[in-house]
Amino acid sequence: MRSLFNEGTATELNTRFLSLAEDTPAVWGTMNAGQMICHCSDAVREALGIRPTPSAARLLTTTIVKWIFIYLLNWPKGKLPTSTDYDQHKSGTCPTDFNTDRLELLRLLSTLQSQPVWFKFHAHPLFGRLSRKEWGTFLWKHLDHHLRQFNA
Repeated sequence: MRSLFNEGTATELNTRFLSLAEDTPAVWGTMNAGQMICHCSDAVREALGIRPTPSAARLLTTTIVKWIFIYLLNWPKGKLPTSTDYDQHKSGTCPTDFNTDRLELLRLLSTLQSQPVWFKFHAHPLFGRLSRKEWGTFLWKHLDHHLRQFNA
């Protein structure tokens, strides 16, 4: 299973994010490239506890649904709605300068990847407490999903 905590995977993601341009069109969905960069940054901020969002975790989402999303499901194109906390038109971080926002995302990813194995990641708003392995896999799937959204 791919993970942000694998050096090769991290390097690949950085390269893919650097291949994007501000005017790169989306293959599906309503976000533009700048909004997607900020959306992905918000997810990393969540894991680090920099931008915690209210919990909507329930027994079902912290057990079966979490396992399906992290380990089983191939995320469908444009079929998963974004929560308002991560929607750049609502409560998500608004884009500023594309290159600045992209460099901030890469900085956040580096910060996340450099956390020691004992680091206690913040709880996911839907899935609750995630282990380092679960956060690494979940975030890789999330970032890969959005990079594919822009053919990167």
